Amino acid sequence: MHVHVKNGDGKAKINIETAEVIENSGIKPADLKKAVDAVKQYKDDMIQAWKQYFDED
Repeated sequence: MHVHVKNGDGKAKINIETAEVIENSGIKPADLKKAVDAVKQYKDDMIQAWKQYFDED
């Protein structure tokens, strides 16, 4: 389970369950930290949305 993050500098992929950065192509460390912090904060909501989107229970 992962989320894609994109800004003007690049893009990244972050594991929702562990908040681990899987890939990063150009996002600056400060911006990447903000994205990781958001994943941690909204983890439960993201997991629920993922399951609804992919029709998993």
